[in-house]
Amino acid sequence: MIVQFITSNFRALRQAADLSLLEANITEFQETLIRSQLDGSAVLPVSLLYGANGSGKSTVLEAIVYLKELISDPEHMMKKSCSFYGADSVPTSFDLVLRNEEREYEYILKLLNGNVTEETLFARKLSEPTYTIVFDRDKDGVFLGEGLDHIDVSPLKDEKPMLSFVLEQIRTNMLLNEVSDMIMSL
Repeated sequence: MIVQFITSNFRALRQAADLSLLEANITEFQETLIRSQLDGSAVLPVSLLYGANGSGKSTVLEAIVYLKELISDPEHMMKKSCSFYGADSVPTSFDLVLRNEEREYEYILKLLNGNVTEETLFARKLSEPTYTIVFDRDKDGVFLGEGLDHIDVSPLKDEKPMLSFVLEQIRTNMLLNEVSDMIMSL
C-alpha cells in the first residue's frame, strides 16, 4: 500500500506536493486507521485530494502514473518530458513510500532532461527501526546492497532507472519483486 508520495518539478507542480496517508493528530477517527502490529505506525485506509481548480490535484495522480509507467517501460517514458514547464535545469523528483504487512520501502528518483541523476531504494522490516540501502545511484556511481552486489551495472545507461535495470537482471529477488508488484498495483 502507498504510505506517502512526494513529487516536485513535475509538469504543473514546481514546489513539492505531498500525498500522505500517514496518521495525523486527529483522535476522532482512530478506530478506522490501519495500524501495524510490528511497529505501531498507522495509515489512513482512504485519502481525498481536494483544492481549487488548477491547484495540482490531477497532476499528483499523473505523477504516480508516470512513475509507475517509467519503471515498467523506461525507454518509452523517458522520452516524455515531465519537468515543470520552463524549468528544465531543475530535476523532477519522486519520493514514494510503500509498505506491506512486513516491510516498508522508500524509493527516491530524480530525473533531469531524460536522465536519472539520483536514485535510491531503501528497505526495512517493520520490526526493525532502521532502513538498509538496497541500491543507491548518484553522480559518483552505483552502490549495490547485499544480494545485488554481483550484478554487472556497466550496461546501465543514464536514461534508465536502476530499479528497471535490476528487475531485468534478477527476477528471483523477493524484495525487488515485492517493490515492483506494489508499484505496479498503484
